[in-house]
Amino acid sequence: MDTKYDFRRYRNKQQWPATETSYDLTDLAGLVSRSERLDGAQVDYLQTFFVLDTSQLAVEVNAVILDSQRGIISTIQTVPQLMRQVALELRFGAQQQLRELVDSLGLTPFKLPLICGDMQFIPMTFRHFAGRHWFGAHQFNFATTLPTGTGTLLQLWNGLHLALPVSKRALGHQVQRAKVLQQRLAADRAYYDRFNYGGAIGGQRLAPELVQASYRNFSQHLNVVCYDAPLDHHDLEETLADYFVVRV
Repeated sequence: MDTKYDFRRYRNKQQWPATETSYDLTDLAGLVSRSERLDGAQVDYLQTFFVLDTSQLAVEVNAVILDSQRGIISTIQTVPQLMRQVALELRFGAQQQLRELVDSLGLTPFKLPLICGDMQFIPMTFRHFAGRHWFGAHQFNFATTLPTGTGTLLQLWNGLHLALPVSKRALGHQVQRAKVLQQRLAADRAYYDRFNYGGAIGGQRLAPELVQASYRNFSQHLNVVCYDAPLDHHDLEETLADYFVVRV
């Protein structure tokens, strides 16, 4: 998975014409009506800049994807389904290591972003709107308070402007936290070196694959010693997956 974002300023001008660069994300029904229905669509790690939950609307689709290349897409898939697929395709053990970093920094473990390389997706809730939405914070350029004082005008690197029903302060806090975490993870060479098998020698850490294998072997050994019976393979793998993979 390529997670290096070198083309943040790009957008497909056929899908996003220069004559219209501002969009109101409070008008979810309007976005649905303008969207292209594409069931089975997936989030693009770097081209997608918003995933909006429309399940609360009286429409057939459950999510709208805003994408620099593909434009406005709607799909029957739910936002949790879409973002779980993103999480499953991250570097192995990425979110477990993110949770450890958050804990070590004394930060709140709630609303954790999805981070890998330059990609940062942050979960968001909108004032007076149900559902959880996800913003590709790697597209964040700057934000200003709307003239009404009740929301934020967000400018993206691709030139689009989005009106959001969230305060500038709340948005800035989430974007800044994601940026700090991304920088800390990028500075940790072991985090990106999936095949670093040097163990704890010289400050190196075991690759996540070997960490999970160690958990698996120890769990089986402990169960045989204590209960004289091996663990059910399916139950063990589900437990390990629940620990190592993000919950979206």
